[in-house]
Amino acid sequence: MSENKHNKKINWTMISYLCLLLAITVFFVIMFTSIIFPGKYKIPLTAILFVIMAILLYFTIHNKKKNGKIVTIIMNCVLSATMFFGSFSLSIIQTKAIGLFAEPTNTQSIRINAYVMTSEYKKSHTNIFSNIETSLELNDYMNSSFIIQKQSNNNEEYAIDDIEKQLDVSKIKTIEDQDVMSAVSTLYNGKGDVLLLNETFEDAISDIPGYENFKSDTQVIYSVVDNVQIETEKPDAKTVKDITNSSFMVFIAGSDSRETEVTPYTRTDVNILLTVDPMNHQVLLISIPRDWYVKNPALENRYDKLTHLGNNGLMNSVAGLNQEFGFGYIKNYVEVNFVTFYNIVDAVGGIDIYNPYAFTCSEKASVGGTSYGGSYTFNEGNIHLDGNQALTYVRERHALSNGDYGRNEHQAIVLRGILSKLTGKAIISNFNSLLDKLQKNFLTNFDADDIYKLAQKQLNENSQWNFVSYHLGGVGEYSPTASMGAMELYVSDPISEQVRFARTEMTKVMNAETIKQETLPADDQTVFLPN
Repeated sequence: MSENKHNKKINWTMISYLCLLLAITVFFVIMFTSIIFPGKYKIPLTAILFVIMAILLYFTIHNKKKNGKIVTIIMNCVLSATMFFGSFSLSIIQTKAIGLFAEPTNTQSIRINAYVMTSEYKKSHTNIFSNIETSLELNDYMNSSFIIQKQSNNNEEYAIDDIEKQLDVSKIKTIEDQDVMSAVSTLYNGKGDVLLLNETFEDAISDIPGYENFKSDTQVIYSVVDNVQIETEKPDAKTVKDITNSSFMVFIAGSDSRETEVTPYTRTDVNILLTVDPMNHQVLLISIPRDWYVKNPALENRYDKLTHLGNNGLMNSVAGLNQEFGFGYIKNYVEVNFVTFYNIVDAVGGIDIYNPYAFTCSEKASVGGTSYGGSYTFNEGNIHLDGNQALTYVRERHALSNGDYGRNEHQAIVLRGILSKLTGKAIISNFNSLLDKLQKNFLTNFDADDIYKLAQKQLNENSQWNFVSYHLGGVGEYSPTASMGAMELYVSDPISEQVRFARTEMTKVMNAETIKQETLPADDQTVFLPN
């Protein structure tokens, strides 16, 4: 009896089939819970695999010949390996997709720097500074004057408290100016010693004539990080819509930051309103000049450059744009930066656009130690752009006769090219590369699940989309701004006829009405002043 048991052979054919059954079960679980696997392929693929399983089960049970058993075992093992590999690949892609968007946290780190004039600057301006040696030690400024400005949103007060603790004094001497540029001027004129300022203003200051070298003229001797609470509007459950079958509007914000990290507190060089109608497969792009002169909700609705609104948070930009257009459609934003832009275009194999006029330019940016952009000639007509060329194309304005208005137009052209590529068949072959390059390079307050549902809808339907785009102009002038104070900066007054037209077209798309490309009214009223 025991000898018969010992001689009983192991049924390797059945074991290989059970391994296959396990592999296919794992694959089914991952496939049906995947947020990116196209739903239209799930049922047909399941049916095919069930048929294959039934055939292999028949051969596993009824094939008695040795060679037949070997063939069946090989087939079971090969299909098992394929299913395990497919499960592993789907899991990896799923993980990448989940990590694609960085959702804003409830707090945001605000860095307040203590700036002093460099020794080099002081030596070349001895008529202003008697002490030309600059110390980089905070303790040496115990008896110095710290310059602050009124519209600091309490961040500077936090910095003052921290500095007083570091210096072990009850109160430091302060000079309070009305606005940012008045405070910067006080530092440059030697009337104050240390400027306390949110570092998000650095680039804005460097754009102003006379202060282009702010970053090299000054040194940071101390920094304080204040973690502030971000107020987020929780949507009413009754008003939440399924964006796969309801129109929605999103603010596309392109940060001008040279940092790799995206943050909701930033100036915006790209300002585009994207209105999407997923039922009729139409997209309306409204690109807006960064210098648009609009009300800043965070600063008592005083007029400001649109690009400056983001310094008080992208939801402040959203509020300002809703107010300007007289509606409340914009609820969400998506922020990208130089790295994101380059990576998208590169990952999809470049984009094809129609360039309305030829120009030559050189535009470079260094982000995280990596150089982007270059020197190129863009011919008129249909052209192909890689990542560096696209980045140069959308950032250049000095080589254009209409300056920022031309750049504004180019941004819409390239975004349209990107969307065409993302909604086309080619995205399937480039999908994994796209996910690899875009990890955490987006910042959005969209629910990630909604984005995945919309992406899956497109993968399922592979629909052709109708793209309509307008780039709004403005009338250039010089005026004070709420953010930077009484100093007159270049701004662009919105053209009311264009604002009304854009509002009407966006409302049509929100109401699922079909639109077509038309001529933008009052286009000849745009006035550009070199700046």
